[in-house]
Amino acid sequence: MLIHVGYHKTATTWLQLFYFPNHPELAFIAGHEGLWQHLMSAHSLEFNAQSTQQLFQPLIQQSLHTQQVPILSAERLSGNPHAGGFDNKDMADRLQAVFPQAKILIVIRHQPDAILSNYKQYIRVGGICNLTEYLTPPEDGRIPLFRLDNFAYHHLASYYAKLFGQDKVKVMLYEQFRQQPQAFIKELSQFIGVSSNQSFPTEQQVNTSMSDLGMVLKRQINKWHGNDSLYPITPCCAWLTTRLSKTVEYLDQKHYLDFYQSNLKQQVQNVIGHRFQQSNVQLAEQFQLDLAAYGYDLP
Repeated sequence: MLIHVGYHKTATTWLQLFYFPNHPELAFIAGHEGLWQHLMSAHSLEFNAQSTQQLFQPLIQQSLHTQQVPILSAERLSGNPHAGGFDNKDMADRLQAVFPQAKILIVIRHQPDAILSNYKQYIRVGGICNLTEYLTPPEDGRIPLFRLDNFAYHHLASYYAKLFGQDKVKVMLYEQFRQQPQAFIKELSQFIGVSSNQSFPTEQQVNTSMSDLGMVLKRQINKWHGNDSLYPITPCCAWLTTRLSKTVEYLDQKHYLDFYQSNLKQQVQNVIGHRFQQSNVQLAEQFQLDLAAYGYDLP
């Protein structure tokens, strides 16, 4: 059994659309919806590992009966990046309690790129903060907000290795998927224990980030739209803001807004500096990763 836990913006959608459901030796038994309902959404004091295990057992047994490896995949298992990944340890504990024999897949991404891509997703789904506000929120302890240390990947990866065993946890790089997709798929298939001679549409892009101008426009519309956990206000002229949002998304998808470029990536870099160097060193050493080859910040 394989559980893919994220991170966000690391080709998760592609894996869920093209690899997990189409490999003949895999059985994609649950994505975000099924896992959210039955495993993730329960309050920590109400979560029951035994009853959750009983819910998934028929699907697991069915896949094993057909000699397929059962697959669970939901990037939310690594925590919500807009909330600092506050419950990612709890999610790991729940998975270990319900599926103790599983293998774990963690896909990471170069931190500046990952942070900027997550910010753009935050705007896409209703956020209203500018980049500086998003990266440096108030630390008053009232509700979970974005945290940079959520991108110090070694913490979560090491914890999964402690729970499931070092040999049961695979950390892979989004950059390898983008640059050498066939090698990525072969390595992943070998870790799962299935054949790697199938062909998949690795050139197919899904859930691409918004353009800089599209993001600027969408953020202003979001201030009037709300109706989302990121900004839970009653919508003002919901029909108008919905129509404007769809117009911006259409223009963005057609690349009509690509002419405007901002310096957002440099802004992210200015905020994070070299804070992830030691985390990257520890991760590379524990999981035998060549992070330097893909531009990760190292001493």
